[in-house]
Amino acid sequence: MAWIQVDDGIREHDKIYNLADALGITNAHAAGLMVCFWTWAATAAPDGIVTNFPPRAIAKAAGWDKGGAKGAQKFYNELLGIHFLEERDGDKVFIRNWEQRATLLLDYIEQQKENTRRRVQKCRERKKNQQGVTVTPQKDVPVTSCSDCLIRKVFPRRQK
Repeated sequence: MAWIQVDDGIREHDKIYNLADALGITNAHAAGLMVCFWTWAATAAPDGIVTNFPPRAIAKAAGWDKGGAKGAQKFYNELLGIHFLEERDGDKVFIRNWEQRATLLLDYIEQQKENTRRRVQKCRERKKNQQGVTVTPQKDVPVTSCSDCLIRKVFPRRQK
Protein backbone atom coordinates (compact mmCIF):
# COMPACT_ATOMS: atom_id res chain seq x y z
CA MET A 1 0.00 0.00 0.00
CA ALA A 2 1.52 3.29 -1.09
CA TRP A 3 1.10 6.39 1.04
CA ILE A 4 2.29 9.98 1.25
CA GLN A 5 2.70 12.70 3.86
CA VAL A 6 0.00 15.37 4.05
CA ASP A 7 0.69 18.53 6.06
CA ASP A 8 -1.88 19.44 8.68
CA GLY A 9 -2.12 22.98 7.26
CA ILE A 10 -2.97 21.90 3.72
CA ARG A 11 -6.42 23.56 3.72
CA GLU A 12 -4.82 26.92 4.51
CA HIS A 13 -2.00 26.69 1.95
CA ASP A 14 -1.96 29.53 -0.59
CA LYS A 15 -1.93 27.09 -3.51
CA ILE A 16 -5.07 25.40 -2.18
CA TYR A 17 -6.77 28.82 -1.94
CA ASN A 18 -5.72 29.57 -5.51
CA LEU A 19 -6.93 26.21 -6.81
CA ALA A 20 -10.23 26.54 -4.96
CA ASP A 21 -10.79 30.05 -6.36
CA ALA A 22 -9.83 29.02 -9.90
CA LEU A 23 -12.21 26.04 -9.89
CA GLY A 24 -15.00 27.67 -7.85
CA ILE A 25 -14.87 25.07 -5.05
CA THR A 26 -14.14 25.04 -1.31
CA ASN A 27 -10.67 24.74 0.17
CA ALA A 28 -11.60 21.33 1.60
CA HIS A 29 -12.61 20.12 -1.88
CA ALA A 30 -9.38 21.47 -3.41
CA ALA A 31 -7.32 19.82 -0.66
CA GLY A 32 -9.17 16.54 -1.26
CA LEU A 33 -8.49 16.72 -4.98
CA MET A 34 -4.79 17.19 -4.37
CA VAL A 35 -4.59 14.40 -1.77
CA CYS A 36 -6.34 12.06 -4.22
CA PHE A 37 -3.92 13.12 -6.97
CA TRP A 38 -0.86 12.61 -4.75
CA THR A 39 -1.97 9.19 -3.51
CA TRP A 40 -2.59 8.14 -7.13
CA ALA A 41 0.88 9.42 -8.06
CA ALA A 42 2.46 7.41 -5.25
CA THR A 43 1.64 4.28 -7.25
CA ALA A 44 1.34 5.50 -10.85
CA ALA A 45 4.26 7.96 -10.86
CA PRO A 46 6.42 7.30 -7.77
CA ASP A 47 9.23 9.38 -9.27
CA GLY A 48 6.90 12.39 -9.54
CA ILE A 49 7.09 12.56 -13.32
CA VAL A 50 3.63 12.77 -14.94
CA THR A 51 4.70 13.69 -18.47
CA ASN A 52 3.14 10.60 -20.07
CA PHE A 53 -0.26 11.11 -18.46
CA PRO A 54 -2.73 13.25 -20.42
CA PRO A 55 -4.71 15.99 -18.62
CA ARG A 56 -7.77 13.72 -18.58
CA ALA A 57 -5.88 11.04 -16.62
CA ILE A 58 -4.55 13.56 -14.12
CA ALA A 59 -7.99 15.09 -13.59
CA LYS A 60 -9.51 11.64 -13.14
CA ALA A 61 -6.79 10.64 -10.69
CA ALA A 62 -7.60 13.71 -8.60
CA GLY A 63 -11.32 13.05 -8.80
CA TRP A 64 -12.10 16.11 -10.94
CA ASP A 65 -14.93 15.16 -13.27
CA LYS A 66 -16.54 18.48 -14.17
CA GLY A 67 -16.63 19.75 -17.73
CA GLY A 68 -15.53 16.67 -19.64
CA ALA A 69 -12.33 16.99 -21.69
CA LYS A 70 -12.36 20.79 -21.48
CA GLY A 71 -12.78 20.61 -17.71
CA ALA A 72 -9.87 18.17 -17.45
CA GLN A 73 -7.69 20.51 -19.52
CA LYS A 74 -8.71 23.47 -17.32
CA PHE A 75 -7.87 21.49 -14.17
CA TYR A 76 -4.48 20.50 -15.63
CA ASN A 77 -3.74 24.09 -16.69
CA GLU A 78 -4.62 25.35 -13.21
CA LEU A 79 -2.24 22.82 -11.64
CA LEU A 80 0.51 24.12 -13.93
CA GLY A 81 -0.40 27.78 -13.36
CA ILE A 82 -0.56 27.45 -9.58
CA HIS A 83 2.65 25.36 -9.62
CA PHE A 84 1.34 22.10 -8.24
CA LEU A 85 2.83 20.80 -11.50
CA GLU A 86 5.90 22.24 -13.18
CA GLU A 87 7.60 21.80 -16.51
CA ARG A 88 11.31 21.08 -16.35
CA ASP A 89 14.01 19.77 -18.61
CA GLY A 90 12.24 21.08 -21.69
CA ASP A 91 9.31 18.75 -22.01
CA LYS A 92 8.93 16.88 -18.72
CA VAL A 93 6.11 17.59 -16.26
CA PHE A 94 6.82 16.99 -12.58
CA ILE A 95 4.78 17.16 -9.41
CA ARG A 96 6.33 20.13 -7.66
CA ASN A 97 8.18 19.30 -4.43
CA TRP A 98 7.37 15.62 -4.85
CA GLU A 99 10.68 14.61 -3.28
CA GLN A 100 9.64 16.32 -0.03
CA ARG A 101 6.06 15.06 -0.04
CA ALA A 102 6.98 11.47 -0.87
CA THR A 103 10.22 11.16 1.10
CA LEU A 104 8.97 8.31 3.27
CA LEU A 105 7.47 6.55 0.26
CA LEU A 106 10.72 6.82 -1.70
CA ASP A 107 12.67 5.55 1.32
CA TYR A 108 10.27 2.61 1.56
CA ILE A 109 10.72 1.81 -2.15
CA GLU A 110 14.50 1.88 -1.74
CA GLN A 111 14.26 -0.40 1.30
CA GLN A 112 12.13 -2.86 -0.69
CA LYS A 113 14.71 -2.87 -3.49
CA GLU A 114 17.46 -3.55 -0.95
CA ASN A 115 15.45 -6.39 0.63
CA THR A 116 14.91 -7.92 -2.81
CA ARG A 117 18.62 -7.60 -3.62
CA ARG A 118 19.53 -9.41 -0.38
CA ARG A 119 16.94 -12.14 -0.97
CA VAL A 120 18.24 -12.78 -4.51
CA GLN A 121 21.83 -12.80 -3.26
CA LYS A 122 21.00 -15.40 -0.58
CA CYS A 123 19.23 -17.59 -3.13
CA ARG A 124 22.19 -17.37 -5.50
CA GLU A 125 24.58 -18.32 -2.69
CA ARG A 126 22.37 -21.29 -1.79
CA LYS A 127 22.34 -22.44 -5.41
CA LYS A 128 26.11 -21.99 -5.67
CA ASN A 129 26.65 -24.12 -2.55
CA GLN A 130 24.35 -26.82 -3.93
CA GLN A 131 26.03 -27.07 -7.34
CA GLY A 132 28.49 -29.74 -6.17
CA VAL A 133 25.67 -31.95 -4.86
CA THR A 134 24.20 -34.54 -7.23
CA VAL A 135 20.60 -35.50 -6.58
CA THR A 136 19.40 -38.79 -8.00
CA PRO A 137 15.62 -38.90 -8.20
CA GLN A 138 14.10 -41.94 -6.57
CA LYS A 139 11.41 -44.01 -8.21
CA ASP A 140 7.95 -42.44 -7.82
CA VAL A 141 9.45 -39.18 -6.52
CA PRO A 142 8.83 -36.50 -9.14
CA VAL A 143 11.32 -33.67 -9.45
CA THR A 144 9.73 -30.37 -10.37
CA SER A 145 11.33 -27.07 -11.23
CA CYS A 146 10.47 -24.03 -9.15
CA SER A 147 11.50 -20.52 -10.16
CA ASP A 148 14.85 -20.76 -8.37
CA CYS A 149 15.32 -24.20 -6.84
CA LEU A 150 14.53 -27.84 -7.49
CA ILE A 151 11.88 -29.14 -5.16
CA ARG A 152 11.22 -32.80 -4.65
CA LYS A 153 7.67 -33.67 -3.75
CA VAL A 154 6.82 -37.07 -2.44
CA PHE A 155 3.34 -38.31 -3.25
CA PRO A 156 1.86 -41.39 -1.58
CA ARG A 157 1.16 -44.30 -3.92
CA ARG A 158 -2.43 -44.66 -4.90
CA GLN A 159 -4.14 -47.96 -4.31
CA LYS A 160 -5.74 -49.42 -7.47
